[in-house]
Amino acid sequence: MAPATAPSPPAPRWRVLVAEDSVVSQRLVSARLGRLGCEVDVAASGREAIERAEEGCYDIIFMDCCMPEVDGLDATREIRRSGGWGAQVPIVAMTANDEPGDRERCLAAGMTDYLAKPASREDLRRVVERHVPSPTESSEPRGAARPAGLETARVDMEMLAQLQAMEAAGSPGLLADLTRDFNEDSRERLDQMERAVRSTDAELLESAAHSLEGCASLLGARALAERCRDLEALARSGRLREARGLLPGIAREHESIMSVLGAVIASAPGPPPFEREGPLQVSCS
Repeated sequence: MAPATAPSPPAPRWRVLVAEDSVVSQRLVSARLGRLGCEVDVAASGREAIERAEEGCYDIIFMDCCMPEVDGLDATREIRRSGGWGAQVPIVAMTANDEPGDRERCLAAGMTDYLAKPASREDLRRVVERHVPSPTESSEPRGAARPAGLETARVDMEMLAQLQAMEAAGSPGLLADLTRDFNEDSRERLDQMERAVRSTDAELLESAAHSLEGCASLLGARALAERCRDLEALARSGRLREARGLLPGIAREHESIMSVLGAVIASAPGPPPFEREGPLQVSCS
């Protein structure tokens, strides 16, 4: 009898462009879209999104609003001005700022729809199937291990359970990879925050807080995201003296969420996927 062969993976149902500067968000959104049967390309800036849109046709584009070089709104305007396919492709805004007027500004720029971060797999499914013809829905295993002692006030356990379910459904190592990317990115943002308060650079402080808030939300780090949201608001209003006082707490919260993520990863079978660095020291002198 001939040996059994593994079934071929299903053919992609949609071709999707994700325009997002955060590596953590890129990986997570791409994994969730992949589970929906999407073939995903990534652009790390608004300028790259415009270039990729010129190179090939996509069924739908997910566009982060705050990106370097060219922001998502201007990138959308440029794609729309190109005419033809670019004038018709659905472009969905993705932003960590869900504030009054945001949706209207995105739609005015030519975007088709709007998603507040963090977008769940079901959020992405609804938007894709709203704007692109959909075949049958895919399924994803439910239920995830929860190590004892996790601080649920700090962490959205449902979000972590979704990530563990994605691992079990065919994305091995996803949470470890996301955690590694998050740790590297967040340490860079924390360093930017300290430099910003030292140089009284409110714009840099607001940008760093916004980026870290978005990444923290994607991994269910509630408390860290809330502290970053507070810092972003202070930076936006120019209250840098008050903002300076939040930095040590944000650094401590980062260390706490790394401990939680490490415990979740350690509860899974297999060797430790990464080594944590020591806590980041933030000076406010």
